[in-house]
Amino acid sequence: MTIIKKLYSYLSSSKDSVKQIASTELPYFGEINYTQLDEHYSKEIEYDSFRLNIYLSFKVKSINREEIESIKKFLKCISVFDIQNRIEINHDLNNEGEAKEYADFYFDELEEEELSKIIDYHNLNESKEQQLINKLRLVSIGLYSNDNQYDGIFEYSIEIDGVMSNQILVVYTDINGNIDHISWES
Repeated sequence: MTIIKKLYSYLSSSKDSVKQIASTELPYFGEINYTQLDEHYSKEIEYDSFRLNIYLSFKVKSINREEIESIKKFLKCISVFDIQNRIEINHDLNNEGEAKEYADFYFDELEEEELSKIIDYHNLNESKEQQLINKLRLVSIGLYSNDNQYDGIFEYSIEIDGVMSNQILVVYTDINGNIDHISWES
């Protein structure tokens, strides 16, 4: 084998190795080359018997292996983060934070007939607000790059007459699921 053929063979195999290293399998999204990223990725999945939209957004075309592994871990932990978020939402409700204001909005805006389709007025074991908060459904998750960090956004809403409300309770986290704050948005 001539030196040129050996060099060509080496370069070809090296290129494949680099290409293989630069791509990884992300939960829900499949194979992604993290050195040639698109700006946005979105996927609709079934979660807890309902539709859930997942979004990834990047400000750069390329990230390193550590970042893609953190994103992979984030995606694998969605159900854990959901449970953690719901605990924090309940804590926020009990401390009369955004979750309390969110629940109160529905009691101010909806008629008792409409509310009775969502909550049980005869249930004396749980407050009306708690019943409503228990009806929250995770509808969207976003992971957005922000300089050298990532922000997780979990959006929760309730269903009214078969339609998801445009009133959203949002839990903001970092890439590790650490909660930053809760916000009510529409």
